[in-house]
Parts: sequence; structure tokens; C-alpha cells
Amino acid sequence: MNNFLRIIKRFSSSKPQQSVPKLKFGEAFRTHETKTGDVVHKWNYRSEYLRHKKLNNGHYFVWISFALLSVFGGIFFIITKTSVVENRKEELLMRESVRKELKLANEDRKKIGSLNSVQSE
Repeated sequence: MNNFLRIIKRFSSSKPQQSVPKLKFGEAFRTHETKTGDVVHKWNYRSEYLRHKKLNNGHYFVWISFALLSVFGGIFFIITKTSVVENRKEELLMRESVRKELKLANEDRKKIGSLNSVQSE
């Protein structure tokens, strides 16, 4: 409930709020310093800040989901291709058995299983 009230307060306030990095125990948030004259500038690399705030987790999940979709697509392609090859082998064996039963030879063998035999009927 406390988080819910904090969210409502954040969106209803007119002042922009800055996000201050909160440190976890044992995790150092290194700040780099650059001195220009009398002024000391504190800064961080973008990658350090993103890693600390875990802002790049969204991209991580996008890449994981892309990898999973690729794997599933590959598996479904293999399954489909295997079933097509098996069906073709079964049809070939059926045609060969019909040819052996009818004792067809040479040009007569081509009549079974060709498109011309279907069109001429």
C-alpha cells in the first residue's frame, strides 16, 4: 500500500523528482571525479548507471524472448520437414507396392503417381 501511495504522490506532484541511486549492502556505486579549475564534476559511465539501476533488464528479456522464439521456430521447422519427408517416403512405398501388384514395367510404371495420369482420367 505504501508503494501505491508513493506512486500516486509522484505522479500528482508538480516538481520533477530525481532518482537517487540507492546502494545495496556490499555493492559499491563508483563515482568518477573530474576536476576543472576549482570545480569538481562527479559523473558515471552510462553502463555503470544502467547496471546499478537494472534499467537494461527490459532489453535482456527482449533478447531472451527472441532467442526462445528462434528456438521454437527451428524446432517446428524440423518437425514439419521431417513429417513431409516421411509422408513422401510412405507415398513412394505405396506406389511401388501398387506397381509390383500390377506388374508394371517401363512406361507403364510412370502412369502410377504422375500428374499426367490424374489429368487424363
